Amino acid sequence: MDQEHAGTEPATVGRYRVTGELGVGPMGRVLIGVDEAGRQAAVRVVHPQLAAEPGFRDRFRHEVQVAATAPAWFVAPVLDADPDADPPWLAIAYVEGPPLHVFVAQHGPLGRQGTVALAVRLAEGLAALHGAGLVHRDLKPSNVVLAADGPRLVDFGIARAGDGTPFARGPVMGAPAFLSPELVAGVRDVGPASDIFSFGSVIGFAAAGRSPFADSSPAAEAHRVAAAPADLGPIDAGLRDLVLACLAKDPAARPTAAQVRDWLRTIDDPNAVGAPTVAAPAMAAPTVVAPAVVAPTVVQPHAGSTHYGPPHQVQPPLPPYGGGPRRRRGMLAAVVAAVVAVAAIAVVAVVLLNRGGGAPPPTAAPQATGGPQAPPAAPSAAADGVQVFDVATDNRFGSGSARFATPSGNIACALATGEARCDVRERSWQIPATPAGCDLAYGTGAVLTAGQKGKLSCVGDTLSDPSLQVLAYGQAVRLGDVVCTSRETGVRCEDGRSGHGFAVARASYELY
Repeated sequence: MDQEHAGTEPATVGRYRVTGELGVGPMGRVLIGVDEAGRQAAVRVVHPQLAAEPGFRDRFRHEVQVAATAPAWFVAPVLDADPDADPPWLAIAYVEGPPLHVFVAQHGPLGRQGTVALAVRLAEGLAALHGAGLVHRDLKPSNVVLAADGPRLVDFGIARAGDGTPFARGPVMGAPAFLSPELVAGVRDVGPASDIFSFGSVIGFAAAGRSPFADSSPAAEAHRVAAAPADLGPIDAGLRDLVLACLAKDPAARPTAAQVRDWLRTIDDPNAVGAPTVAAPAMAAPTVVAPAVVAPTVVQPHAGSTHYGPPHQVQPPLPPYGGGPRRRRGMLAAVVAAVVAVAAIAVVAVVLLNRGGGAPPPTAAPQATGGPQAPPAAPSAAADGVQVFDVATDNRFGSGSARFATPSGNIACALATGEARCDVRERSWQIPATPAGCDLAYGTGAVLTAGQKGKLSCVGDTLSDPSLQVLAYGQAVRLGDVVCTSRETGVRCEDGRSGHGFAVARASYELY
């Protein structure tokens, strides 16, 4: 690291040129760094006093290794680190978007649909995290970022490194109102059930605009977490039962993340049973599973990541889809209707719609220059506010197959029996190495073939055509089991039978 002058940022940290400061936390300063390719990162520079504590660097190195194994579609991935630097530092992907607590402060609670959508995404992510043997330990609204590809958890992998130091005792590492009773009691080796309690508090906050344990001081909040019942305010009965189950004082009485996820998928099913009542096994497992072999000091990005978008590219947010890499068609439609993007700020529009008494009227599809004019007939199907044009009964996008472009003209798509493909004219993705057998252009779009996971395209032509019919934002085309939806943030195509799909935009892609 270059010489640091009093009151200013260092010029560089590792391979990152520092452009500003995001804040200061218990572990140290958080800086904005930019690498040679122009990608931004959140660079955490450890307090020198903390780095000097016996055993800290070993704990820090271990936490970096563990954090690098977390699911990148849910947790901001580790990009680089140097536990042996003076002082040590860690760089993670910089996730654009407002933290949940900032959004709620500016726009109020999310409302029921927005809260359920957020809960589904967090439950899916926690199920993946816990399934990998990992625990976040500091789940709170400020660590939930409403990003362009759905809510993401940040600050994973930094909490445990500080254990045993003056900087991380008691409730200092987290907001007391969102800690679990076991963390308030000083238990350090907590398990997944601790995250579930914090999840319940975060969902209560999203729905009511305050923590279920809010009080006049951090000490009073910690006492309420340990000994007082939760105050859930206006949360409706169905969601209330689930949140209360998560907020059980006894860790063994809380549902698992997978149970929460599965129950949320049926929350609006009148024939479904209520929130799960479980007797989970007592917490005996360690908080994290350490890698068997010590990794190198510097942790590189995962080149084969199937969900990537340069963090310095700012886009309106995608709806917080109800799932991880594989999503259910029913939840997809519900969430698309619940949350839309608003330009200039990352705003979950369902909050505004909830206040306004309903969704706005559907927007007519604009026409591309030279393209055929759409007939005035209504769409053949509607899915919770999203206009769905079924190729079987509506030929405005083609007969037997379909072709369309987005209003921006940057994305063009074609649907045929057994395949969906979208091309992006201008994109800023970073893609994995070209696979063997692809001698054509690779990674300019994505392809979904029946029964297979979405993949980046290897083609020698382009779907781009100024005469293509335009599919307006908030509209979708269906061909058989495949539905492709156009939104301000790109196009998502999903096979409802297999659950596979892809999403493409100028600055990101996702394959699942």
